[in-house]
Amino acid sequence: MAQLLAQEQEQGEVLREISEELRHVHEAGKALVARLDAPCQGVCAKAVREAPLRAEASPTGAVVARLYPGDLVEVLHEEGRWVRVRYFHARTAYPKEGWVNKDHLRRAC
Repeated sequence: MAQLLAQEQEQGEVLREISEELRHVHEAGKALVARLDAPCQGVCAKAVREAPLRAEASPTGAVVARLYPGDLVEVLHEEGRWVRVRYFHARTAYPKEGWVNKDHLRRAC
């Protein structure tokens, strides 16, 4: 009986975790839809090849994410060969900001 109760509690915990994850995905989806419906605020660019998104405008800066061909980004600032961009992470739909070498980007809008 105790084992059955423990299993039910474990299942309840798993269901709560799944419910929380679904809520998170739903909220992220709403944020992405709102962003996609918004007009292009800044200069938009498209990644033309896979590229590291770095914390600093340096080839040795920590990699915070990766851009893939076709990813659209908003250009925030340019500094020499580096561009500070914002993009929405495909999996989480949350914005990420970082630096990418401008050789990896082409103007998109």
